[in-house]
Amino acid sequence: MMFRTLLLALLMLVLCGAAGAADPKPFPGAVTKWRGFERHDFKQAGTDAIVVVPAKALPGRPWVWRGEFFDAFADADAALVKAGWHLAYLKVPDLFGSPKALKKWESFHAAMVQDYGLHPKPGFIGLSRGGLYCMNWAAAHPDKTLAVYLDNAVCDFKSWPGGVVKKLGTGQGSAAEWKKMLAAYDFKTDDEALAYKLNPVDNLAPLAGAKVPLLLVYADKDSAVPHAENSALVYDRYKALGGPVERVVKVGFDHHPHGLTDVTPVVTFFTNALSGGGEIVREEIEWLDVWVPGNSNRDLPKVLLIGDSIARGYFKDVEEKLKGKAVVCRLSTSKSLGDPGLIAEVKLVLGQTQFDVVHFNNGLHGWGYTEDQYAAALPELIATIRAGAPRAKLVWATTTAVRVADKVDTISEKTDRVKKRNELAASVMAKEKIGTDDLFAVVAEKPEFFSRDGVHFNAKGNAALGAQVADAIRRLLAAAGANQ
Repeated sequence: MMFRTLLLALLMLVLCGAAGAADPKPFPGAVTKWRGFERHDFKQAGTDAIVVVPAKALPGRPWVWRGEFFDAFADADAALVKAGWHLAYLKVPDLFGSPKALKKWESFHAAMVQDYGLHPKPGFIGLSRGGLYCMNWAAAHPDKTLAVYLDNAVCDFKSWPGGVVKKLGTGQGSAAEWKKMLAAYDFKTDDEALAYKLNPVDNLAPLAGAKVPLLLVYADKDSAVPHAENSALVYDRYKALGGPVERVVKVGFDHHPHGLTDVTPVVTFFTNALSGGGEIVREEIEWLDVWVPGNSNRDLPKVLLIGDSIARGYFKDVEEKLKGKAVVCRLSTSKSLGDPGLIAEVKLVLGQTQFDVVHFNNGLHGWGYTEDQYAAALPELIATIRAGAPRAKLVWATTTAVRVADKVDTISEKTDRVKKRNELAASVMAKEKIGTDDLFAVVAEKPEFFSRDGVHFNAKGNAALGAQVADAIRRLLAAAGANQ
């Protein structure tokens, strides 16, 4: 009997240990200063890499990735670091955004996200030929692209390095760089290059379909990378595809200098992309219900349930089951992931007291946001909770199924979106090393648990959910040594 008890305790420790916050690895390599910020130079899978660290990172640890020419015309880069973004660069010159380059980039992206805890969707800065790298990455990985800023960018290698030297465009071109480009793509002849169909100007549909925002800054007198063959063409085609795109045209300028005198539009562009493209999706009626009892209680651990009306429904059952073992509080809201209002509300409640456990969910609101936007917003919520409740054990709750109103024997089509959100959240939680309380499984096959509206639960359903939540919290409290 004692052996079984010890084995069970060990199992709970292993399972619940995954729910604790895990700090990302520190960046390796030599440390110097770049424009007043900490710069790390190191090898990533044998390739030279640079990461510049902000003095105070934004929630979710967003970052921008410079495609080429680190530190060239980098006022926007510096402004973003000052605003809390990390800045990264991988040195793969003379590869022109080819599949060889993207293979190295994929390894770098995985390390930045999985090892160093950066946001899963970086923003990209494509300066000149760097545009080939950034746009080719975005087309291949729209789900791992926050937004792309292009500056006098090459968007078609026929225009540059082809140009007049190859009778493929109106720009200057370069025979030497064309030869390097052929080698980078393993083209044996010019004809093979001309037959290539994945230049950025010809491969915009994947980005437009994912609504990846583009900012195009270009000069109307660019003699090296003519705008009519590159950025202006991208603008027209992307707009026709319904992709979100904006531009700043520098009248009377040539290829150099790059950048803007006032880089505010660039910072605003990435900031808006991070907050959901600048569009906040709100419902006809928004509501917030907060209950934080027992602030004077120093004897019991404190638990916070973050959720919506579903959490409000099972709150009383959780409170009753943990009576005498924990003070249970709640934050129930209609605000959704992707809405900065959710982050503000979470910060408000976390400022009320210190919590030992935070059981959180979000998923039945914000249907105007895509599932990709939903997943992209999760790291910021997690970072906010960890910052406001640094000692708390965290556990994520899956979103519950939806049935048809007045026909609760029938699953609603909206449940397919719930399942997708749960899958995406599971991936995020695995990376963040946060455990999951599977509430979806508790009710998915139990139509008798649902109320007539097909969304909320009757007393029997709330009791089942409350029992599940209370058990999950009890295990975390035991693992943390609380209430001993």
